[in-house]
Amino acid sequence: MIGTLVQPNLHAALQHYPLALIIVGVLLEILCVLFWRKSSLRTAGRWMLVIGVLAAVPVITTGLYAMRQTVNPGAPQGELWEAISSTSTWSASQWETLTRHLTYTASGALLLLVGIVVWIGATDNARRQMYLLGIVVLIAGAILVGMGAHSGSTLVYQYGTGVQMQPIAESVPSGELIAPSPAAPAPILPEVQQRISPLELHVFIGGCAIALLAAAIGLSIRMSNVAWENRFAEEKAVAAGYRPAGKLGQDQNLLSIPIIYPGAFWVLSVLTLILAAALGLWVFGVSGPADFFSRIANKQSNDEWRPVLHVYYGVSLVVLAIVLGLVMKFWPRRRVIMGMLCTLLILAVIGQAWTGVLMLFDGQTGSVLRFNRLPANRPVGELPFVPLAPATMPVQDTIEVPDTVPTLGIPEPSAARHTDQPVEEEPIE
Repeated sequence: MIGTLVQPNLHAALQHYPLALIIVGVLLEILCVLFWRKSSLRTAGRWMLVIGVLAAVPVITTGLYAMRQTVNPGAPQGELWEAISSTSTWSASQWETLTRHLTYTASGALLLLVGIVVWIGATDNARRQMYLLGIVVLIAGAILVGMGAHSGSTLVYQYGTGVQMQPIAESVPSGELIAPSPAAPAPILPEVQQRISPLELHVFIGGCAIALLAAAIGLSIRMSNVAWENRFAEEKAVAAGYRPAGKLGQDQNLLSIPIIYPGAFWVLSVLTLILAAALGLWVFGVSGPADFFSRIANKQSNDEWRPVLHVYYGVSLVVLAIVLGLVMKFWPRRRVIMGMLCTLLILAVIGQAWTGVLMLFDGQTGSVLRFNRLPANRPVGELPFVPLAPATMPVQDTIEVPDTVPTLGIPEPSAARHTDQPVEEEPIE
């Protein structure tokens, strides 16, 4: 069975840690503001917030995999989402709870991620000016994430969602399934693939790459802001006669503003993106560069733009991360160039995530703007569907029924009463 190392999936194993870090970090920030403003506990709480929010990104990406895995485990990878959802055994209450889980968790995590990136990139003065707004954002994001976690626990503990299920049947390039069938080709690294799902690992590492990119963007913004403030401080010092006129340096931190240089994060982002790309090639069973380019050409000729754009977005992310790292190394004050590159990077992340969602839930073919629709001449029941075990329904106590039921003195009706022949009545004694 694929993916037996972590059951039922990585999302279930990882989700508790970011949730705990976020909630404890928000509580520590509030308590320290009220009682211990200069305590080192406040620093610990802020590190919890940063780590928890960044760790929530791969939890969300693995949550998408978990959703696809649990809605209809018997549906093979590449089937249309409309067919998968319409043949699921889920009840209306389960779908409603899942919608709340997705809405609250995604909204809260996105709010916290934007808030943390802005806080990392802001200067000390800017942080003091927008501190109240930051507290409101933290509390709102933590509440939304907590509400989403409650809906997720309801799915598991009330409806039994994902308690007993099969893994996603992953597709290979020939269209056959990686399953215990003699007709299926041998997968790459079969021993490893029997324990870990390459698709789930690809989704997880992709989420880690997005988190590292967010941290690198925030640190780059702060470094650029510090460089500008140092320049203005030296210009004022020279104009006032406190410093000799000369080169207005940007390498010296005249204001002693604590910064963390983003170079290491850009390098880690690039390495993580390359690892995610390698896992993606493993998922598709690519054997080498020639095989990869031939498949891209074939998909372009067949108008299968979802995987093609997914590859293009991935290459763009690697290139933009390298360029941004070089810009921050040699030209940290070029804020216009950095802003344009960061904008392109964010758009590439959105495109990469969207095309990945389309392929995960709806297959490789179809529009890149929306999910596919089932053909009018295809019945929904044609989907090869393996129903879930009764673990998704509440367990009822069994009642033993005796073999013989007392008749209370009333004679059982004879089979002759259901025919057209007359029945002789027995005399009454």
